[in-house]
Amino acid sequence: ELPERQLSRHRRTALDEYRSEMAGLVKRFGDDLSKCDFIAAQKLASRGRSAEEIGKAMAEASPALAERKPGHEADYIERTVSKVMGLPSVQLARAELARAPAPRQRGMDRGGPDFSM
Repeated sequence: ELPERQLSRHRRTALDEYRSEMAGLVKRFGDDLSKCDFIAAQKLASRGRSAEEIGKAMAEASPALAERKPGHEADYIERTVSKVMGLPSVQLARAELARAPAPRQRGMDRGGPDFSM
């Protein structure tokens, strides 16, 4: 998965992000909740969330999951997240995130002031 250095203690949780995405997607796609799940998972994965984080968020926040997928909720989540993680667009976004330099935090540089130009 992506390096821990890219995580911020102020960052929203995967569950918060998932719920936020779903709110907009349900308004847009209405009754196609599986499509909403897929797109929300895709957005989270593209932002660097792990498959485990996405699966947990989906298990907790996917609307009417038990009624829509009775008896195979876990399988549905696993298959959906697996498909999302395999998408070329997601893999590209995650690779770009992994290559990006970590944001510098003020006061965290122990080497003293940098006067180079």
